[in-house]
Formats: sequence, structure tokens, C-alpha cells
Amino acid sequence: FDQNTNNWMTVDSNTSTGKFSVEVINGKYRWQMSDLTQEFYTPATANFAPVSDFVASINLNQLQGSDYAIAGLIFRADQTGFYSFTINRQGEYRFFLEYKGQITNSKIWTEPNIKLNDGTNKLTVSANGSHFTFFVNDQIVGEADDTRLNNGWVGLNVGTPVENIQTILEFDDFEIRAASYSAIEAPSATAAANLMATGMALPVFLDNTFSSNA
Repeated sequence: FDQNTNNWMTVDSNTSTGKFSVEVINGKYRWQMSDLTQEFYTPATANFAPVSDFVASINLNQLQGSDYAIAGLIFRADQTGFYSFTINRQGEYRFFLEYKGQITNSKIWTEPNIKLNDGTNKLTVSANGSHFTFFVNDQIVGEADDTRLNNGWVGLNVGTPVENIQTILEFDDFEIRAASYSAIEAPSATAAANLMATGMALPVFLDNTFSSNA
């Protein structure tokens, strides 16, 4: 996040539902939430073109707060909904589709039992047609299929429960790789290494390191 040239959402708000601060600071995209009176959950996208098939990744660090706070990636977001892949400190990895105001096709994994880093963890999504593969720290954690959204924006996702504590999350090194859609091989659990290698060989569509809000 060297610069906020892609116009990521920024917020500084103190309302009856809680205190919220979202900013690009010290090279990170930082979210701070406290004094919540209702569950908080929101996606965030920036100003770049939608994609269909891609490999996207983000580095995530939860500095403090609820073990049940979730954060991760959304993808193929459009006016009807979006797909989401998130993690929390409890070691749960979740995929769901929010479609026309309803959450559906929800999957939660706790296996494989991947040890999360105390600091930064890398989340990656590979989308190939209707098949999606999910990684944490470059290790596959789950797969899912859905046909309802074919194209859209890739962005970020944050959610916290109602707790009287401050939660701080930081994002960095947001990257999307996309090319001709036939260039991405169909994934499988046994081909995770090949999938990651294929994705990293694609041209960089967007690379955001959040160093300033210029």
C-alpha cells in the first residue's frame, strides 16, 4: 500500500454503533473498531477493473482484539453480491457467498490445522471458472464451487462481534494476478503447489503496498 491511488475506503467515525477508523498509515491499510453496540461487518473495494479468473493475495496482521474477528478477501463482487474468504484467530477458515442480501453456500474449515503466525499471515484465493481454491500461508485449506458470480471486483473484508474491546487489523501487499483465463489450470487438493506456481507466473494485474495515502 505505497499510495492510496486506488482510492480505498477511509473512515473516521464515532457513532451510536461504535468507533471506526480506517486509514492508510505507515505503509499499511489499518482498520480500528471499538465500543461496538452491534455486529460490524463490511467489504471494501478500490478503483480498479473487475476480473473473472485470477489469483489474489493479501498479508493480514491482527494487532489486537477479538479472537472472533474475521478478515480476508472478497472477490467477484458486483451489484448482486460477492464471494468471501476469511480467517480468525480461532483457526477457522470460512467461505461464503452473499447474494441478493442473503448469505449462502457457507463452508467453515478447521482442518488442515495450520498454525497461524503470531504476526502476518498471507491469504490467497485462486478463482478458475466456478471453482475456487483457498490458501493460508501458501498451504491449501479448502475448495468450493459456485456458478452465480462470474466477474467482479476483488477487495477486502472485515467483521467483528459485539465486544467492548478495541480490534485493530492491518492489511498489506495486496496483489491480483490475472491473464487469459485458459492459462490457469483447474486446481485440486493434490496440485496445490502447481496451482501456486501457475498463479505466480501470471502477470501482475494490481500490486498495492499502502506506503502512503497520497
